Amino acid sequence: MASLGNYQFNLCIGGISLFFVILTTFLIPICILVGWSGMRSYGKEYITASLICEFLMIAMFCMLDSLLFYVLPESVLIPMLCVVFETKKDQGSISIFPLNFTWICFYAISYSVDSSPNKKTDLQISLTTKFSERRQIFLWIASFTSFGIKVPMVPVHIWLPEAHVEAPTTGSVTLAGIPLKLGTYGLLRFSIPMFPEVTLCSTPFIYTSSAIAMIYTSSSTLRHRS
Repeated sequence: MASLGNYQFNLCIGGISLFFVILTTFLIPICILVGWSGMRSYGKEYITASLICEFLMIAMFCMLDSLLFYVLPESVLIPMLCVVFETKKDQGSISIFPLNFTWICFYAISYSVDSSPNKKTDLQISLTTKFSERRQIFLWIASFTSFGIKVPMVPVHIWLPEAHVEAPTTGSVTLAGIPLKLGTYGLLRFSIPMFPEVTLCSTPFIYTSSAIAMIYTSSSTLRHRS
């Protein structure tokens, strides 16, 4: 990108990203076909938003640049809102926007990586960059917070029930099938390889949080009424 000072980025399909690309290309066409009967009043807009989502998510799973890996997930929110909230209900649309808080945390990662001596945000270069212990701790907390909202983990999960309740079947399947897996993908792709020591020390905290989340969410189903 010459307009951005010869900014370069790499795309790669391999490892764990391959399965997410296959999942995306498999799930989105099915969702389009399933939801077509209820979307005929604005079918062009529905298909356009779905295909834009598919394109952005494929690019996101192939991206090897930490800065663009922030831009793409936030860009997915725009067409995703069009697909998920077809009924234009305000409460659900507002509840999903806490996801935008992730830009604060992930921007800290991109800025700190760019502040390294190599001045690059490429993942392959970042993996070979030696961060100080204090910077690793800060970056790990920032990345875990941002990806935790994407998962979402307790207690930052409040937006998810509202989104699924108000979304049509197609939007709910799309949201649960791909974007909600982005948090775990980001942890496996970026946080663990970049900050292995801090991740290892934080393992008890992650396990405890995950166990609390499983018990809490399972217990909350007892209050469900059909």
